[in-house]
Amino acid sequence: MSQFRKTTSELFVRNNVTVPATGLEIDFFQDFPKVATTVKRLNGSAMNMFCLLGNTFGNYSRGKQDSFFKALFQEMNPGDLFLLGLGLRPSGGPAFSEQLNLLEKEYAVGEIFMRLGADDPCSRFSSKYDCASHSMIHSFERPDGSIQEMGYSKLFDSSEVLLALVNAGF
Repeated sequence: MSQFRKTTSELFVRNNVTVPATGLEIDFFQDFPKVATTVKRLNGSAMNMFCLLGNTFGNYSRGKQDSFFKALFQEMNPGDLFLLGLGLRPSGGPAFSEQLNLLEKEYAVGEIFMRLGADDPCSRFSSKYDCASHSMIHSFERPDGSIQEMGYSKLFDSSEVLLALVNAGF
């Protein structure tokens, strides 16, 4: 036995796998087919992963959402992956208030980015669910009590999302 103790990090073997990836930021509706075709040529036979993260998808009309899904499906090859990130609205019932509390905590992280647009550094961030629009409303309350609206995030019912994907051919 050695007289020195090995550190914890020396007791583990780590195998790292590096996967090359590229990201493109595009206009969903105007540039998608052109960019998807170009990326396929650049990657050759590599698998593509199409990612739509965040709730920006909810800011578009239902017709634009459907056309995006259809264009995406036409551009995908077998083996390509699609990652859709969006917020689901609370389902109601006895857990409704608990779900709302979780939503408010989830969106509190966005305060970091939204604070860049706050016009008063002492404003208090607020994110509340609006049942009528099925959206999270983001705002800052200024020290004088007035409100600076920062926008909204549309929340979906899971059946809406599944139906849209099925209608597009997924």
